[in-house]
Order: sequence, then C-alpha cells, then structure tokens
Amino acid sequence: MATRRSFLAAAALALAGVSGCTEMAAVDRRHRPHSSPTPAPSPSPSRASGLVMGGYYKAGNADMTADTVGHIPPMNLASLTTYRSLGDNTLWWPTWLDNLVRGGVMPNIVLEHKVFSGTAPDVPAPNMLCTFTGSTKFYGYTQTTSGVLDPLLTRFANAIKALPYRVNLQLPESEVDTYHQQGGTINGIAYTWEQLDALAVQAADYMRTFFAAHGVANATYTLGNGGWNHDSFIRAYWSSADAIQFNAYNHGTYRSPYDVFNRTYAWLPELPTSSQTKPVYLAEWGCGADLDQDNWIRSVPSAITQLPRIAMMNYFNSAPGWGTLDAGGLAALIDCYNDPIYA
Repeated sequence: MATRRSFLAAAALALAGVSGCTEMAAVDRRHRPHSSPTPAPSPSPSRASGLVMGGYYKAGNADMTADTVGHIPPMNLASLTTYRSLGDNTLWWPTWLDNLVRGGVMPNIVLEHKVFSGTAPDVPAPNMLCTFTGSTKFYGYTQTTSGVLDPLLTRFANAIKALPYRVNLQLPESEVDTYHQQGGTINGIAYTWEQLDALAVQAADYMRTFFAAHGVANATYTLGNGGWNHDSFIRAYWSSADAIQFNAYNHGTYRSPYDVFNRTYAWLPELPTSSQTKPVYLAEWGCGADLDQDNWIRSVPSAITQLPRIAMMNYFNSAPGWGTLDAGGLAALIDCYNDPIYA
C-alpha cells in the first residue's frame, strides 16, 4: 500500500513542474447538512512515513500572523487558506500574507465565482444564483466557459503569475456541494444540483487551460468540495486536478477525529484509477467548541497517521460551532502541529 511519502512526492512533483481587495467571509456552514451517512471505516494503512502541511485560516481573511508564526510559542505553519472572489476584479494580496508565503508557507487560494462585494466593470454582470445562498450573486459557470469573462480572468492570471512563489488554486468555489445542493439558475434558467456540479467542473477546466495559456506556471489546482455528500463528491471529481480537496468538521454530534476525516477519505477508492496517486488537501477542518475541542484537536495526529494520502490540512478558525478557537483551542492546535507527522 502506498505511504504518505508517495502521495507527498506526487504533490512535490506537481509543484516542481511550476516556476518559481476586500476581505471576505468564507461560506456560512451553519445551515449546511451535517453529513451523508458515515461509511464503514476503510482499512488502516501501514504507518506512513511522510509529513503533512499543517495550515490555518483566520475569519474574514484576517492577518493570521499573531496566531501563527508570531505566537509564543509559534505555530509550525506550513500552509494556509485564503479566499478570493472573481468579483474582486483583481488579486488582493496584503503584505502580511506575502511575508508568510515568502517565509515558506504554501497558500491555497480559493478563487470563487461567488461575489462578495463589487463586480468587474468590463465584463457582463454575474448571472447565477444558487438557491441555498439566496440572493447572493455568482458569476455563471457558462459565463466563464463562453469566454465573456476572459478580461477578468486575464487580470487574475497576470497577478498570479507575478507572484514569486508557488500557489495552489482551488476552483471554482469553496464548496460546490454546499452551494449547489438546492439547485439554482443561470441567466434565469433553472439547473439541478447535478447539472451545476457538471458545469463547475467545466468552468474549472476552462480556467486552468486559460491560466496556462496566459503564462501561469506557478500553480497547482484543486476543485473545491465540502465532501459531505457522497454522490456530489464522486460526480464532481475533476480529472485535471493535481490533488483532491475536501473539508472535514466535527460539528453537531461528536465524532472521533478518525471518523471525521475518514468519512470522505473512505470514498476515494470509488474515484477513477488515475486519481489514486493524487494527494488529498483539506482546505478547511475544524471542531466545534462544544465538542471537547482542545482534546479533540490534540488527538488529530493519531488519526491522520492512518490516512496516508492527506498532505495538507488547514484549520478553519471561523464559524461558531464549526471551528472558532479560543485561547485553549489555539494552544491545542499549536500542540497538534508540533507532532512529528507535520512538516
């Protein structure tokens, strides 16, 4: 059986092939369904020998320096998640974030079609609504694939390729399953959950191809999926992705770290054979404060050792009940990332 080192090597090879706004809130998960039924645990692999990137996100895309490398004791920070919208019209990249990445922290940039504030003046207005998110506007996936957003994508491509380091781009949303779960409309035409998932994959393909054609050589790619619905996770698999992404939360009813992370991990063997060597990135993970958060977080490393494809996991310090940390929770996370399994 492949070890964690082999999956991290796959991620490293993908990265080796690349050369060297306004703040926004991430998706509101308070009304997201808790999960699909938890599958039976997958067989435990042998002890993995590779290392995991332990990462972080702070609510509102806020400066995380004081919580991480500036904390006493400092956090062993190797990655981070940050959220951007096509509606920003350009790539917001503050000094504190640049400093962290220049210091060796890998950024996972979630580039969403969801509009948080403002739109681009030289492309058509966003024309997609997802029933789950109400009146929140999205640029439509067919707007992307038709080429009408190309001027906007060009600006993002130019900003990304100008970064003097490698990044991962999570497209085209933070969680397609969460946004699409009740269907939606594009230009007034109704689409089902299944149809929106398919269009999202097409949009991700278009964006990756477009960015490559416009000189972006410093990025790897994933498709954003909450990983809480089996059927959506399987059908929204993106064959062009360099890694497989999902999120994992101990929310609502207490579950062990292994059960939380293995829920979606157990579905990986159902994906195409070509996916089986790809590493897994958790753009978000967390534990509710009411679920013995400190002890739960400190017990995470023992679970991750049994799931060798997980190569990155970024804690989501936001959303009460899902991941918000107090001082004790932050101390527990620092202890967690000091485990030898982390890079």
